[in-house]
Amino acid sequence: MLPGTLDKEDAMHLPRLSLITALCSCLFSMAGHVQAEVTPADVFAHHMVLQRGKPAPVWGWANPSEKVTVTFAGQSKSARADENGKWQVVLDPLAVSSVPRTLTIAGSNTVTINDVLVGEVWLVLCHWVGKQFTCEGPVPNDNTRICVFGGDKRNLHSPTPQQAFGNNRTWGPGERLSDFDLLTIPFVNRLNDALGVPVGIVRVSVGELDATIPVEGFAAIPALADVAEQVETWYPTTRRGKQAFQQWCAELKQWRQTLRQKIEHGESIEPTQPPLVPGPVLGDPGQPTVVFNRQLNPLAPFGFRGVLHVHDENHQSNPTTTEDPRYADKMRALIAGLRAVLETPDLAFAYSQRSQPSIYHPHTAGGKDDKGVLAGLNFNAWHGHRDRQRRVLPFENTGMVVTLDVENYSGKIGERFAGWALSEVYGNGGASSGPIYRGHRIEGDRVVIEFDHADGGLMAAGYPVIGRPLAEQKNGALRFFAVAGADRIFHQARARIDGETVVVQSDKVAGPVAVRYACHFDPRGMNLYNRAGLPAPPFSTDDWLFSSFDETVDGYAGKSAEELVALLGYPTMLHSHAAAKALAAKGEAAALPIVKRLLANDDPDQRCGGLRTLGYLHWLGIIPRGSGYYGLEPQEVTPAIADAIAMIGKAAGDPEPHVRRCAAEALALIGSENEAVFTIIKKLALDDDALVRTAALRMCKYRLNTHAHNTAVAYAVLEEKPFADRTSAALAGTLLNHYRIEGPIDVLAAARYYRKIGPGQGGDVVSSLGDMLRRIQLPDSEKKSLGHPEVMSALLHLYSLGYRRYFLYGVWHWVKMEDHFPAMRAEMRRLESEIKRLRREKPAGWRDLAGRYIAAIEGLAAAIAKAEQRKR
Repeated sequence: MLPGTLDKEDAMHLPRLSLITALCSCLFSMAGHVQAEVTPADVFAHHMVLQRGKPAPVWGWANPSEKVTVTFAGQSKSARADENGKWQVVLDPLAVSSVPRTLTIAGSNTVTINDVLVGEVWLVLCHWVGKQFTCEGPVPNDNTRICVFGGDKRNLHSPTPQQAFGNNRTWGPGERLSDFDLLTIPFVNRLNDALGVPVGIVRVSVGELDATIPVEGFAAIPALADVAEQVETWYPTTRRGKQAFQQWCAELKQWRQTLRQKIEHGESIEPTQPPLVPGPVLGDPGQPTVVFNRQLNPLAPFGFRGVLHVHDENHQSNPTTTEDPRYADKMRALIAGLRAVLETPDLAFAYSQRSQPSIYHPHTAGGKDDKGVLAGLNFNAWHGHRDRQRRVLPFENTGMVVTLDVENYSGKIGERFAGWALSEVYGNGGASSGPIYRGHRIEGDRVVIEFDHADGGLMAAGYPVIGRPLAEQKNGALRFFAVAGADRIFHQARARIDGETVVVQSDKVAGPVAVRYACHFDPRGMNLYNRAGLPAPPFSTDDWLFSSFDETVDGYAGKSAEELVALLGYPTMLHSHAAAKALAAKGEAAALPIVKRLLANDDPDQRCGGLRTLGYLHWLGIIPRGSGYYGLEPQEVTPAIADAIAMIGKAAGDPEPHVRRCAAEALALIGSENEAVFTIIKKLALDDDALVRTAALRMCKYRLNTHAHNTAVAYAVLEEKPFADRTSAALAGTLLNHYRIEGPIDVLAAARYYRKIGPGQGGDVVSSLGDMLRRIQLPDSEKKSLGHPEVMSALLHLYSLGYRRYFLYGVWHWVKMEDHFPAMRAEMRRLESEIKRLRREKPAGWRDLAGRYIAAIEGLAAAIAKAEQRKR
């Protein structure tokens, strides 16, 4: 019994509170498992991989004092279970082996774990594993093993450390994996190819950063001593915790005695709660350590080579991470804490830098609309957050993977993680990172920026397109650099490459003090790379606070109209958005003449400033807005709105792509919809520039209420620009899925798109259109269109590439499978011929594609056999 705890009589009178129950269960959990049989920890299962070259802990539970013997790879080691039933042995470092062997654990009973390999094992941490990370994709190599651990997303946290997950999957070998993983399979395949050893992945869902850090991590970072002290009070095993629990017990006893006295004297009693048990607030997934307790503690101290930490942009609405000034310290705490609990001081650790949120904003300016939409999403916080991510470095044996240019394209992210690991962890050479800001020097009116990882030199790159080699931009111009003087106002800067440095200057800043690169919410199109093809992450040379968008607007309120014009700057810099909003707020009489003047200016940046200001004149209601925001009925187009649309229509044909992008964003702020707007948006959605296309499609998603217009734009993109860039296609697919009930459904158009898809392409659109085909409500007279030969051919094509569930979505809900047996058998014969060709010619990626085809043949044969058996 803990010092200061209640006696048996007092305990009998305690109310049945969930908090007390939770405390008791947690204390038992901390004590361990009292077993009737020998049981290994959850991570030890069939088809697993053990880490080579390091001591290999094996542990579990048995009866107290029971002797347990572990035998593997010629080693046999024994240990006795402690008073709580826990035992552990540590095998000597193991040599790599691709030969399946058996690991035996013997005590009062014997546990046999089959098909155990020895190679490289990595731990992958990501938010809830949804379709972004687990949908049909690349085929794993034969020596790949992936295990997904943890409960569901509603149960990722616990107030105290747990010893077991409670809901697991076994390790899956080769093609028998239940999910083809777009993120980790490219990582493990590349490691397997380069190292020639088995590779295992343990993937765990985690939550907020504070919740994922163990106690040891907070204690390792002096700047987080306050958090460490707080957490220590939650556990009676620490000095502070013992004192806190003793105090709780005393207060609880006094509370009970007070109630008893009132009852004995017949006094009235108001309902009260007992003193709270020391510990985190139950049910709050953001409390320090609570996710670690549930999701990661059951893995300690399993042997890993390293950890990959992957941010999920679907969690952008929680400001606790993006706005946390101590983010860098907490990431170091996570790294140090995992190294401590996994007993691996040299544990490698890499994390992904966050891309823009997947909730595509209506415009890059931030703030809220008049209905409060996007409230709580601080756009300005993102560039500060990314800079804090960069500042986690340097930290020994730690790396950062930049994802902004590939926009959460999981396969590319996995490949970049692999490139870092092969270079930094395994010493195989090659670039591990893009250029990282190292320092700068000021020379008169210019700033010279120095970089680490300028492998092979620096270059200005063209816009990256997945599946194509990165091209160098012909004019060598670098985008998204800004410079500020002592007034801390940033202006667009000219930036040029000089050897392995970048020289930055602006005519508007004679005495530069600070430089920022890509420091805004949505910096897609940033183009500073090294010649290894890896991008430089956003950075700032200053440590000034990043104010919120609304604070910036308020700060500009006292400036004159002409002063604000001078601040409009480059269209993607947030201060220029703030200047445009502040200028519009001065009213139509002051701002509209300036808008017209700016739109006629030879400087494209000035034209952008005019478009932005024009949009805000309508957004703020100074000039009447349209009614295009989704959910509002269309209204009459007033002369003021018509004039604005005409000005924007002219800008949609501007030779400069960033002006055309601003045209789409300005139209989103006006929010009107009619045939003229539809014509402009369709033109912009088919633009040759990816940023223009995505701005137009976002406008459709968030501003247009006309289903026919949106679906027409989406089908046009899939027809004319099917794979120009991933985001455009994904947005087009989302539009079609979003309007699947009320919008027109063109099944044949979807089929034509399906037929164009090649290996590794179209994942996001396939998902959206697959949902659409599954859920659409077609009249009986039209359902037969789903059995059209062109549709069936396209769906079988998808099936052969690995997108199996969408074949089912599009077919079995609406047609008789028996009618399509001939087509299915013909597809099987075609795939068999393709497999022979691939094995003969051996083109790039042939193993992966042949693996998909083999799985497709097996799946189609099984589906036919099952249907025939059911018919009999």
